[in-house]
Amino acid sequence: MDQLIAAVRERAILLILDNCEHVIEEAAAFADRLLGECRRLRILATSREPLGITGEVLWQVEPLALPAKGADPSEAGSSPAVRLLRDRAGLVRKDIGSDPHTLSAMARICRALDGIPLAIELAAARLRTMSVEQLARRLDDRFHLLTSGSRTALPRHKTLRAVVDWSWDLLSEAERRVLRRLSVFSGGASLEAAERVCGDEASAGEQVLDVLTALIEKSLLLADGEDAPRYRMLDTIREYAAHRLAEAGETEQARRAHLAYFIELAETADPHLRRAEQLEWLARLEAEHDNINAALRGAIAEGWAQEAMRLVGAAGWYWYLGGHRAEGTELSIAAASMRGEMHGEMHGEMHGEMHGEMHGEVPDEVRAMAYLIVTMFLTAGVGATSIRRGSGSRRRTGSPSAAGIATRCSGSSGCWSGCWRARRSSSPRSSRSSPTTIRGCARRPGSPVAGCGSRSVATRPTWTPTPKSPSPSSARWVSGWGSRWR
Repeated sequence: MDQLIAAVRERAILLILDNCEHVIEEAAAFADRLLGECRRLRILATSREPLGITGEVLWQVEPLALPAKGADPSEAGSSPAVRLLRDRAGLVRKDIGSDPHTLSAMARICRALDGIPLAIELAAARLRTMSVEQLARRLDDRFHLLTSGSRTALPRHKTLRAVVDWSWDLLSEAERRVLRRLSVFSGGASLEAAERVCGDEASAGEQVLDVLTALIEKSLLLADGEDAPRYRMLDTIREYAAHRLAEAGETEQARRAHLAYFIELAETADPHLRRAEQLEWLARLEAEHDNINAALRGAIAEGWAQEAMRLVGAAGWYWYLGGHRAEGTELSIAAASMRGEMHGEMHGEMHGEMHGEMHGEVPDEVRAMAYLIVTMFLTAGVGATSIRRGSGSRRRTGSPSAAGIATRCSGSSGCWSGCWRARRSSSPRSSRSSPTTIRGCARRPGSPVAGCGSRSVATRPTWTPTPKSPSPSSARWVSGWGSRWR
């Protein structure tokens, strides 16, 4: 060290230190001493995290720029990411072509790989034995597909998984835990959400904010926004973290924590959507739109009926007022169609014909609120046309069909419903697609709905509704819910 200092002390020289992340402490001490004693020396260090010494200036190396969404093929072909793919692909085969279809497929490949240069080079190597379109379709399994690096490359540069493994191995256990749990978020996470979902007693007092900061410095996490930063990962890192989450056996725990947080957020926001602060809360929920929908779809897929219906009941007005009515119709119908044990009068009515098919417990008020949201969308005409036209076919997401769900006021004309019932429809088509149909009648004084008793929405069942008195628990809930509007 002393000899190096003596050799460069008075010389104007640039010293390059490459790949410092695995020896970051030693590299920082080395650079600090050299700069302190060699006034004309400049050091360029590459690393996945800063050296953290006085006088350091950071220059973030971003992924290659991607073509804009909706860009025409010529514009897509001129983007840096696609140009790199075309250049590397031309080295392995000469018949790639540059027609619009090929350029469009190349743009999809580059977007799927987040513009990461090494990932694009690994993808180009696969074009020896695959067409561009085949490669674009198979990138859902990118870590098994991109394994054909250069024979002379370092082991950590030969496969896409090895590239990310290298960064993962340098993390502390707390950083690994937070990174893998962040993979359940869709569209990024706020600080509050990350703290709720990623923090636990195992953190040993380490603040989630400090871990997020460390992950940003190590280039595994991005922070967007100025006033309230949102934390997100590149899709490649997110997929890797999801694999690690499954390996740790924490997937269900993390998804339940994610679902619980967004149920609470939606339930907190719901009353504010009908007050003066409506715009503020709509904006807050809009920022979490992807997370709310991902949490609900996950609950439906896992069969968590009560949680799914709670989220539908809380998020219904956000979808309705925020311009997401078609999406809200689809998700609310899927959640309301889930099987789940019912309480009280409805449970007794259905017990004989559905015994053994239900699981879990969904309180009357939770189920009734989910049905009310379905009714709100369908009576507003949102999605009703497509539901009728579908003739009982399943929706594109695989959620239960809405053909078996119908709402009809069974009381006097001009009243809202609150005496909610669920019975198996006698319609053969309806019974195949959904185990329940929805009907009801309850009155909220002073709030008539014109024509309520004269129309049904979606498929009309063959049975005739019979008015019944609501159970005491249902009546109390409906009365309390109606008082919000007075």
